[in-house]
Amino acid sequence: MRDDLRLKICTPVYDTVPRQLIDAISKLKESGIAYEWYRAIGPLIFKNRNELVDKHGLEGFSHVLMWDADILATPVHLKKLIAHEKPIVSAAYKFRVKHLEHYVAGKGECGYVHSSTEGLIQVPFVGMGLCLIEVGVFDKIEKPYFCHLPQGDTQSAEDVGFCIKANAEGIPVLLDCDCEVHHGIKPISTQPPNIDGMMLDAYEAQMKVGAVLKILKSMVIGDN
Repeated sequence: MRDDLRLKICTPVYDTVPRQLIDAISKLKESGIAYEWYRAIGPLIFKNRNELVDKHGLEGFSHVLMWDADILATPVHLKKLIAHEKPIVSAAYKFRVKHLEHYVAGKGECGYVHSSTEGLIQVPFVGMGLCLIEVGVFDKIEKPYFCHLPQGDTQSAEDVGFCIKANAEGIPVLLDCDCEVHHGIKPISTQPPNIDGMMLDAYEAQMKVGAVLKILKSMVIGDN
């Protein structure tokens, strides 16, 4: 593993962060992977992703790791992605609703990559569920990095938009089909342990709002 490796982990969150994810990320320090973890809460994923990349800048980091709140992975998966030493490389994970036997990644005009595919392959796009990106990539593509772009008769998802921009700059997008992670975590708890390297400002703000709502609720009940 390279000596200057330092990950900026970015997790866009709709509302709550599953405890399973918190526990999974806490194990990175034990494995010797240096990181800082940032989260952005809100319903607009493309906005969250862009905010996370820009927040506090990229100085001092070797990679951005997009790690979504519904992806469960281990340090072993991360080390596999790191070992490739590629500008953009994603772990493989299956769709949760439709296309259940396919990975969230494109393969030309035939649609998505079938889960029987093996090895490291180049694809037009990947999902950002667990995607390792060298920080230099963000110097080569225009902002907003993650955005909805025209794709046929529709608009692309924000992760596809990012890959379209990378492809336009000659940056290959890779999928490691042998690095499959679990897609789909239920938020059973959001209380985090005290972990060095975690950026909890967004979480703390969320919890303060929740505490205020509880107080207001108790006041209403008391008046009745």
